[in-house]
Amino acid sequence: MMSSGIGCRVLNRDLNIASADGTCCSWVDARELLVALERLGAAEEDKFLNADVIPRKDRELAESKRLKSHHRVVITQGFVASTPKSHQTCVLGRGGSDTSGALFAALLDALRYEI
Repeated sequence: MMSSGIGCRVLNRDLNIASADGTCCSWVDARELLVALERLGAAEEDKFLNADVIPRKDRELAESKRLKSHHRVVITQGFVASTPKSHQTCVLGRGGSDTSGALFAALLDALRYEI
């Protein structure tokens, strides 16, 4: 979380592509958009270390969390989601960063997603 926040601040300070409010990028917490399935009967560690998130199209949610903003750049995190009830941080397991990108593409109903 910290590195993506720092990256956004650096881009806003150093790039000359600012929007009307003087910034070029916005920061979005992936855990607010990617929520893992509740896996009843799964081992406790699997709920946090190998979470499953169902791809879904939800432009309204994406826009409400600034994923589609007036900024040219949106910075978020890969590999993380939140648990459904307690909203604790969980990870998507092996390949989770690529999976995160695909989940964001689905959320936005993107025409294409390239890794």
